[in-house]
Amino acid sequence: DSPFCPGSQGTMDEQASFVIQANALAIAAGVERVFMFQLYDDHVGYREYFGLARNDGGNRPSFTAHQVAATYLADPGLVSRSLLANGEVDSVSFLSARLGKVTVLWNTTNAQKTVTLSASTPTAQLIDKGGNAQLLIAQNNRFSVSLPAKARYEIPGCTSRDSDQPGAPYILHERLNTELSSRVNPLPEFTTQNPFPVSWSR
Repeated sequence: DSPFCPGSQGTMDEQASFVIQANALAIAAGVERVFMFQLYDDHVGYREYFGLARNDGGNRPSFTAHQVAATYLADPGLVSRSLLANGEVDSVSFLSARLGKVTVLWNTTNAQKTVTLSASTPTAQLIDKGGNAQLLIAQNNRFSVSLPAKARYEIPGCTSRDSDQPGAPYILHERLNTELSSRVNPLPEFTTQNPFPVSWSR
């Protein structure tokens, strides 16, 4: 039998990466709602296992990645997208009233990259697509993050090539003090003024 050499392909690990990256890019583009295709495999064709969950009810890594995206990429505001490391690292950053500062990073090349980012807090959490977190400590007011390269496919009997999917993404979470520190002063129970004044204090 001749080997199966797909024109395009992806692993379950890359599918999970795509979920995080697609959500981050959607935020950067101003998309309000994101729906992933598809939840489960349904009536699949040959090797077409696209679902976040299997037909038997088991979850793929992409299902966990979807949960991670829903946790850390919610409620974005002041979104910015930038290219780092001479355009080889993609970055989407935003401020969230609930979470603080969130930055999603991934490497678009076939070699590992390390980037440094300005720190808004002394420490931060670095979260992978599986929801695993590690503590980062800022050095000279900067965080250093190492990003893995994209995959390379080595299938016996097929031409070796780099994946079309970028390397695994990481989420840098800096928890800022985003609690409101002002309050509205007491309002009168009744007034005939229209409009009526409202004042607040810290």
